[in-house]
Amino acid sequence: MTSGIIDGMLTGIRKNLGARSLLVALLACAPPLAITGTAHAAPTPALRVSPARVANPSPHVIPSYTPSKRHNSPPLLGERSLGAKPLVSGPGTGPQLIQDPGFEFGVGNPYWPEYSQAGFEIITPTNPHSGRYSVDLCGYTNDTPACLDSITQSLNFNVPSGIVSAELSYWFWVGSQETVGTCTDYMTIGIYDTPAVADPSNAATYCGSGWGDQQWHNQSINVTAYLQGKTGKRLSVNIQGIDDANSKFSEFFVDDVALSIFTAPAAPTNVLAQPDNSEATISWQPPMDGGSPIRSYTITPFANGVTAGTPATYNSLSNIEVIGGLVNGTPYSFQVAATNAYATGTPSSKTDSVTPDRAYGNEIVSTNQFGLANSNGVTWQPMDSTYLATSLTPASDSLAILNANADLWTANAGFNQDIGIAVSGGAGAGTTYPTVAGQPEAWKESGGYAGTFSPNAASVHTIVALKGGNTYTFKLVWKANKLAGGASIFAGGGPIGGAYSPTRMTIQMLPAAGTPLANPYVKTAVSTNQFWLTGSNGTTWKWHARRAQGRELFPQAAMESEPFARRHDPGGRRSHRTRLFTDATLALGRTDGRRQDGRRQHWAILADQQ
Repeated sequence: MTSGIIDGMLTGIRKNLGARSLLVALLACAPPLAITGTAHAAPTPALRVSPARVANPSPHVIPSYTPSKRHNSPPLLGERSLGAKPLVSGPGTGPQLIQDPGFEFGVGNPYWPEYSQAGFEIITPTNPHSGRYSVDLCGYTNDTPACLDSITQSLNFNVPSGIVSAELSYWFWVGSQETVGTCTDYMTIGIYDTPAVADPSNAATYCGSGWGDQQWHNQSINVTAYLQGKTGKRLSVNIQGIDDANSKFSEFFVDDVALSIFTAPAAPTNVLAQPDNSEATISWQPPMDGGSPIRSYTITPFANGVTAGTPATYNSLSNIEVIGGLVNGTPYSFQVAATNAYATGTPSSKTDSVTPDRAYGNEIVSTNQFGLANSNGVTWQPMDSTYLATSLTPASDSLAILNANADLWTANAGFNQDIGIAVSGGAGAGTTYPTVAGQPEAWKESGGYAGTFSPNAASVHTIVALKGGNTYTFKLVWKANKLAGGASIFAGGGPIGGAYSPTRMTIQMLPAAGTPLANPYVKTAVSTNQFWLTGSNGTTWKWHARRAQGRELFPQAAMESEPFARRHDPGGRRSHRTRLFTDATLALGRTDGRRQDGRRQHWAILADQQ
């Protein structure tokens, strides 16, 4: 632009805007865009691409049009506060990266510096698509002088690497008196580097004569390829209107501009592996999602740290998963990759090597939160058939020690929560399940009857016999303690760091033989009676002396016989320890060892269950 043109432009600005808007206009001055390229679509686009000059797909008869009254003065005090709340986005990746995409800051917008060759305000309340304001280009009364209006936003971030999808979308409205088939009045919108050159890969042009139907249209430009070649650069979004002042004027309105940029997720970090029986528990720190929420994670095992096994994909947001099908005795390391709606990201670094072994228990765990509405208080429902259930086939006759725990709570006063371990499958007497149709093999009831939104830890434990070569399925099930129409119960407290408290089920396998199957170091005593204690002084521990099934449960005399003579021997010759858990299964084990003073130790372990 020549100095004479600039001087004339500034004179017009001073006449129309005054000192405050003059500063805005000076900052916003931008040269007209050079329109180059041909009208063709980008090759095999992921999204529809608007060509450089976009034809209206709906032919129309140009209606009569009178330009709007231009707003060339600041709004009244308080006018802006009546509009919609301006949207300010964060930089980088995501579905909306434009600051104030609806122009709701109004006149003097800090995010959209404007330039008008004739000195008019460009952001006006004349004809918004939504909210209170929109961009208003050209449409001068009497079609004079010639129009060159433009508005620009410099993006507040550098173009990221690894873009897999990017789109510029917008709404626009055109009123025009131009003759159909001509394109002397037009509007161009796009995203630009320096110099600003419009091309089908980054911009689109709309002729007044082709789009002057005085209706709002939604269009978009696939800018993926363009931005992939601009990594690390700071670009601008520009909207420009041109009118040649041939006495046939055109006016262009633009609103609700959106720029979306998506990349593949980053690599998960802090990936850890814990070995189990024929499986491993993998945990990780979720990565940046690339602008689109993560939908799944894929875990790849590497036998001996080298040979890649079959990847396992988990359609969950949990950052703890159990991968099965591993060979006991073989060392494994693992990689985790995240997937969003657009791509799978770079895998994490490999974990340390771990070796699955039968000595480990099978464990399944979830850090999701679960809800159950309208329980009838009778029917047991799976808590999560995908992530809190597992199947296994023991190679030989075994006893399975089952444990499960969860933080249970109610959203409605008056309801407790029942949790159980359901087993199905098997063959033969005493090794076929369920023992009672529709019922778990063990269950517990969690308290909190009157306390809503107050998690209570519940743990359930039992031992079941498994026949070698048969497949068994284990599920965590739950229900309300009574009919709960219109009420909901939940599992999982928190969250902390995006994860809820773990809900877990563990299966510990031990060898067994005989009829019924037994292990000499595992003894079971079970009662489904209810126990109570009155008059406790809060200090003295009382023995469960109630009889169950014709015999005393945990007979005191048996516990006082060798090798469980006393909990403490004053002479220091023996040391004994007894643990009493919350259930009613008695598992006795004896381990001989030596203390630091060389004397032997004996251990008795009490676990229990209903």
